[in-house]
Amino acid sequence: MTAYALEAIQALILPMLFLLLFSYSPIVVGLYLIRNEFRKKSYFEFLNIAFATTVAGIATLLLLWSSFFGDSLNESSTASLIFAVVPFYSAAVLFLSYGVGWLFSGSKDIGLRVKQWFGNKILLVAIPPVSIFMLLLISGLLNSLSSVHLSVAESASSELAIRYIYEKAKNEEIDQFGVFLFLAQNRNTPQDIVRELSVYPHRSVRSLAVQLLDND
Repeated sequence: MTAYALEAIQALILPMLFLLLFSYSPIVVGLYLIRNEFRKKSYFEFLNIAFATTVAGIATLLLLWSSFFGDSLNESSTASLIFAVVPFYSAAVLFLSYGVGWLFSGSKDIGLRVKQWFGNKILLVAIPPVSIFMLLLISGLLNSLSSVHLSVAESASSELAIRYIYEKAKNEEIDQFGVFLFLAQNRNTPQDIVRELSVYPHRSVRSLAVQLLDND
């Protein structure tokens, strides 16, 4: 189990975390600016950036909705491409929302008026952007965990991890066909497992396993 967990972290979780942080980079920058403006007591900028970051976060969530909560995008070979383009869209929404907030706020006095209204609870304004960011981060990680066994089967180098995931797939605790298909292409898969895969009923797995045996 420990070997499997290490392979999972190396194969998918860490790369996915870096990809998510890249995809959410405009929101991360917005949260950083919110913190800075609050510390400087620049309440107008604090409110405006919080508004813009919230709108950018909602736009990001809408763009990734089908990826997190649907099936169509996850099955596509270009599924990860949307994570690469999302930051450019969210950055555009962030700047546009900031400009709109600036135009419609009237004057910088609005920040002081809101500060007087909220009092010491002015930080409540930061709850929406922070909440949306946490929702995006957790959704992205949970979405990646749903396919972690396939990533491990494809790239694992630890024999213990490979045998662990093979047994789980053999017992149909996880996607058997998907795991077997990737194990039949992994050069680190032990020979005894490859031989068992070479007689698997599905032709795709069987042919890949036979090819792997021939190459070895």
